[in-house]
Amino acid sequence: LSAARNRGMEHAKGKYLFFLDSDDYLCPDYLYILYQEAEKYKAEIVFAGYSSVDSNGQHARQIHRPVLEQFQQINGCQYLNLRMNLGDWHNEVWCALYQRKFLETYDLKFDVNIKLYEDILFSNTVLLYARNVRALPTYGYMYRYHTQSMVQNGVKKQDIIGSLQVLDRFVDIYQELSPEKQKILGRVLFRHISMILYYIGQTADDGKKYFKILNSKNILEILKNSITSPKERLKYFIFRYCIWLYYPLVKKKE
Repeated sequence: LSAARNRGMEHAKGKYLFFLDSDDYLCPDYLYILYQEAEKYKAEIVFAGYSSVDSNGQHARQIHRPVLEQFQQINGCQYLNLRMNLGDWHNEVWCALYQRKFLETYDLKFDVNIKLYEDILFSNTVLLYARNVRALPTYGYMYRYHTQSMVQNGVKKQDIIGSLQVLDRFVDIYQELSPEKQKILGRVLFRHISMILYYIGQTADDGKKYFKILNSKNILEILKNSITSPKERLKYFIFRYCIWLYYPLVKKKE
C-alpha cells in the first residue's frame, strides 16, 4: 500500500492530493468543499470527517470527530496537541486534502518498509512539518465497513510487530526534530504505545518480550521528556515501573 501511494504521488500533476481507498467512495462535492477551504486559507492540509457504511453502502453513520469542531487556523504541531487533548487520535490518511508542493518540499512519502499502520506514521509525521492546517466538520467520505477488511478481522501477532516497526521509525524521526517538536512527538508515542499494549492484551502471545522492547531506555527518555500534564506524568510512572498494569488502567479512554 505504501509503494502504491508513493507511485500515485510521483505521477500526480494536480495542486492537491487525496487518498481514496479502493472500497470506499465520496459524496458529491466532498472534494470541492475541501478544495475551497484549502484555497481560501492557503492550507497545506485540510482535514475532514467520514461516515461508516455497511458493505452495501447503506446505514451511514457519522464518526464523531471533536477536533473538527475547532475552526482555528493552526500549524500541524498545534493540531496534534489539540487532537490529543480532545482524545481524537484518528490517523486515517483518506479523509484529508494535502497540498502536493508541501509534501514534495519536505520529501514526505510513505515508508515502503512499513506493511501495517503506515497511515499512523505518515499522518503524524506530516503534521510535524505543516505550518497551516484547517479542519472541517463535513462527513462525506464514506468508509465501507465489511468483515473481510484487513482491519476488521481481529488483532493478530502481525499487528503487534507492525506497530512496533512504526514505533522504531518514530524514535528515528524524534532524533532529527527540534526540542519543541520532540515533546509533541513524544505525546504521540504515548498514544501509540497504548495501542500496542491493547494489541498485546488482545492476543494470546506472551507479552513479556514486547514489554522489554517498550521499556527500553531510549523510549523511556522520550516519554519522560514529553510529559505535559499530571495525567501524563502518572501514566509515565505506571508505564515505567509496572508496565503490565498500564494497559488495564488506561484502556477505557485510549
